[in-house]
Order: sequence, then C-alpha cells, then structure tokens
Amino acid sequence: MQIIQGDIHDPLTATFQTLELARLNDALKESGITDPAVRRTICETYFFHSGYFLDSGWFADQGRRFRAGTYFAEVGPDGKETGAVYLPDPTVGTMYHEYAHGAAAWLFDDHGEDASEIETGDANEV
Repeated sequence: MQIIQGDIHDPLTATFQTLELARLNDALKESGITDPAVRRTICETYFFHSGYFLDSGWFADQGRRFRAGTYFAEVGPDGKETGAVYLPDPTVGTMYHEYAHGAAAWLFDDHGEDASEIETGDANEV
C-alpha cells in the first residue's frame, strides 16, 4: 500500500462532500420536502456541523478518544484498488466545514440540483 499524504486529498474531499450533499438533497425530496430553499438550508446546516466534527472533533469509546477521518483509495479500471491511499496533509487536516456552503452552491446554484456530472460507479461491478 502506498500512503500519500496531502496531494489530491483536498479536492477529493470537496467532490466527496458534494456527492454526499446531493444524496441528502435527494433523500429530502423523497421524504416530501419540496421547497429547494428549505432543502438547501438543511444540507448546508448538516454538512457545516458534520464537517466541523470531521475537521476538529473527537468522540470517546471504550475509555479512549478517537477522531473520525476519511481516506480515499484509488480504484483502477478493473474495479480493484490500486494500492494508492490518499490521506489529508497532517499539517493542514481537512476542511469539510469550510466546503459545506461551496458544495451547496455547486449543486443548487450551478448545477440545478443535478450531481450527475460527477461520475460514480460500483467497484464491485466492472
């Protein structure tokens, strides 16, 4: 496994958060929340607070403290992980809460609530 700190972790974080924000928006639509302004406020509020916890928070379990984190494992055309794992730069960390409103702007203002521009797939289905 090749662990790469920094490098492209930051832009991957922004793309990942945008996808997650779009999924929450879709769930809110499916749950009957029809007002886009209300959905956007919920998305921004949730991802700002969730992002702050991911950026700076910790939780206790079994008498110890832990920080949640995200990493990104690169997947090749065959659907298998390449062995490259991207971690945040330890001197900077992550900036999820800073990106929350930008992800919402990308989805609601710039792309009409359509995140299909970001290619996704199932690594188990090649």
